Amino acid sequence: MSSAWTTPRFGTTFNNGRLILFRHQSITVIKPWPPAAWKRTPTREWRGCRPDLKLDLSSMENDLEALEQEIARISGELPFEENLAILERDQRHAARISHELNAWSAFCSAIPEDALQVVRPFRERQFALLSMLARCPGALELARTNPVLAWAVSTNWIWRRPRVTQPMRAARRLVLLKRREIAEWLGFPGTESAVRILAKYPPETARIRDLFYLRKAMNNEGARRRLGHLPSLNATVIRVLSNPVMWPRVSPSLLEQVALCHNQDLRCSLSYVLADVIDRWMLLGRDITRLRIRSFDQLATLSEELNAEVEILESTSMNVSAFPPSPIPAVPGVIEPIRTPNALKHEGTLMKNCAVGYALRMQQGLTHLFRVLQPERATLSIVQQDGRWILSQCLAAKNKNVRLHTLCAVVQWLAEGQGLAFDQVVPETMAQKLRPHFENLPPQPVPWADQRPDDGPPAIAGTPISSA
Repeated sequence: MSSAWTTPRFGTTFNNGRLILFRHQSITVIKPWPPAAWKRTPTREWRGCRPDLKLDLSSMENDLEALEQEIARISGELPFEENLAILERDQRHAARISHELNAWSAFCSAIPEDALQVVRPFRERQFALLSMLARCPGALELARTNPVLAWAVSTNWIWRRPRVTQPMRAARRLVLLKRREIAEWLGFPGTESAVRILAKYPPETARIRDLFYLRKAMNNEGARRRLGHLPSLNATVIRVLSNPVMWPRVSPSLLEQVALCHNQDLRCSLSYVLADVIDRWMLLGRDITRLRIRSFDQLATLSEELNAEVEILESTSMNVSAFPPSPIPAVPGVIEPIRTPNALKHEGTLMKNCAVGYALRMQQGLTHLFRVLQPERATLSIVQQDGRWILSQCLAAKNKNVRLHTLCAVVQWLAEGQGLAFDQVVPETMAQKLRPHFENLPPQPVPWADQRPDDGPPAIAGTPISSA
């Protein structure tokens, strides 16, 4: 291939036994079996990669069929000028989809059918599983009997710290172990019951993010017993059972109903409603041990009643003279607490967010809000969890995400203010994102490195906080 970069034309083609993905800023070449892939961008030469494969072509086939039906319908109408323009556009679109479908079909036909059947149902990280099936003896048998467990093995580098440096070598060793030993290596309980629970997770709905939540749930004995009695798993039941405050509030019968609801696979809507009900129940000062949800109707009714009661309290929460003091030392000019209702109103107006909605939680000391002035302007909220204060949100104006450097600086301030490691003051999912910054990258200066205010942390010269 020529080393000179030219902006490619967007599209997908299959040529000389390779699938080639032309994108506006990249070219990716994928060999189907044994899988291998290379990617090139305007700024980087060819290098190995793990592309995002979608080997289930049913969606593309349905789109093409619907488009062909629409073309046939328009073709049967009178040839008005506007119909001809629409017809020409749809025909071009159908031709593009047909060409792409043919390319993906040729790619899939080059993969052994038994491996393709195992990989196709998964919605993400198909390339890693396909690579393991091609290169690890025994992997196909594991994938047939417990697809999600095999899928986790194929992505073994994300499950351990320090990271696995030779994932394929680790996979070759793991697939030959007993199933419970594989589960234990991945951080799940090393029991036969844990293996059976993983086998209940359908590959069609499995996501790595939810698998981390499932691991957390399975390491709680009470939640693990609940998981053992469920007929199947989906994102909602996993989220509910991974939360030690949430799952005891839901009856086993309701949890079983949720497990059988296909519309809970991705949206997790019930878990959000339940979290909202628990939050309002606690805001009203009620005993959380007395809360028990037994049906969908009860949950909906209780949500409406609690919302109405909280609205009444929120209308009076802005009348206090000041909110409780911050539990973390401030850094003047860098991170400053919002102390009064007027300051809270000003923050919401300036940053175009719903900061005022936190007034009741701030009044009760459940949440603290801060103005982040450096490295960029943002609004920060922290909440208490397991006796420590953790980051809830850190957002720029209009609720836009802050830069990674800003987020890391805030996390470092929050961790040092409590004498904790960085991954003890952020949610687990955020810890995965920030870990490379704190463990692998060189030290970064923080905004207060040259300051020593009386109520602020000591200068730390950007020394990363070690992982717990």
